[in-house]
Amino acid sequence: IIAHDQTSRTGIDRRDGFVNQIKAKYPDINIVDIQYGGGDHLKSTDLAKAIMQAHPDLKGFFGTNEGSAVGVINAVTEMKAEGKITVIGYDSGKAQIDAIKSGLMAG
Repeated sequence: IIAHDQTSRTGIDRRDGFVNQIKAKYPDINIVDIQYGGGDHLKSTDLAKAIMQAHPDLKGFFGTNEGSAVGVINAVTEMKAEGKITVIGYDSGKAQIDAIKSGLMAG
């Protein structure tokens, strides 16, 4: 998970909602890390790349806001992991919509 922060209501609710649903409905999925990029796509890119390097078998990312999701998209592209890592995230900026249309982002 790349989250925008750990103090705002949206940051807390989106992170916890995702974590709780994965634990309840998909117990075989392990969340390997939760990092906070402040909604900054550059910082989120670096964090996502570090997670990818630490966990080479990683299957997916969840970005809790636009900056987080765009950072993940950038990381997946830079690490040439398109088609290997599923990306989902909140919000609907142009970069996210384009990534969904191209198949880089699942939703």
